[in-house]
Amino acid sequence: EEESEEEEEEEVTQIGPWEKLWNEEYETYYYNNTETSTSTWDPSEAGFPTDEEVAAKAAAKEARAAARAEARAARAAEAEADDDEPEFVSPYHFTPCTVSISNLPDAVTDDDVANYFGQCGPISKIWRQTFDSDDPTLSGGRRPPRRVNITFASEDAATAAVWCNGVEWSGREMRVMRSKHKTYESVAQPDKVCVRGVPVTATHQDIEDFFSESGCLVQSIQKKRKDDDGLFNGMAIVTFATASAATQAVAKCHDKWLRASGNSRPQGKGKDGVLAAASKPVSAQVSVEPSSVRRWTGATSGRPA
Repeated sequence: EEESEEEEEEEVTQIGPWEKLWNEEYETYYYNNTETSTSTWDPSEAGFPTDEEVAAKAAAKEARAAARAEARAARAAEAEADDDEPEFVSPYHFTPCTVSISNLPDAVTDDDVANYFGQCGPISKIWRQTFDSDDPTLSGGRRPPRRVNITFASEDAATAAVWCNGVEWSGREMRVMRSKHKTYESVAQPDKVCVRGVPVTATHQDIEDFFSESGCLVQSIQKKRKDDDGLFNGMAIVTFATASAATQAVAKCHDKWLRASGNSRPQGKGKDGVLAAASKPVSAQVSVEPSSVRRWTGATSGRPA
């Protein structure tokens, strides 16, 4: 470190053959050339920076330091703003007294599960759904699934049951974990209505005319379709320009008859591969209700019974 400081001092006080010296009589610096033994009072002749250049360099250095400090302050403010943002809340919630057990043997019944996990503590409820089995030898062609949910009377009992995770039962390694689920709330859509019972042959124009007859102007129509074949299932979400228009549509159009003009195109092949005839106009009494969507709440009070 001492050598580096001496080198810096030499770089400041000497440029080539010129050296910067102090004159005590005049109390100022002068510049001496060691090769020619000539001296000058003008630093520009010796190649040294003038006082103006030194001041300009110092001002530029201070400006750079101020810019860096401003950038650091901006980053700190941005980090603080990020801390103020609400933390992400998972839509899944663990119920403290309920565990989910999967990969159970096929022959295990609810009584077997109650006897096995009853050693962990009192059980309040055991539930699972049944489904058809590919094995025809089973009674009724149905068997219980390999997943069971158990609600214990205390959280300590559920914690003890979780310790059974990985334990083998009749050659199967059970997976035991805390039960988790989503909770939802219904959020109203003030500018939309839900129309049910619409004839499957109704077109967008039929639905729009149905509301126009009552003085309600429709902005858009969304038909709901079946998951399996994609056909219209008789329910539509109708959007209006304002919430008051949607309220007026519910009041005027609920339980009224909607006439479907029918489809002039063939609906598909009928018996013996012959194209089916076009559908005839039909009418149906439809239900018009305020529309709402389900959204997860981010809070739960436990799994509903």
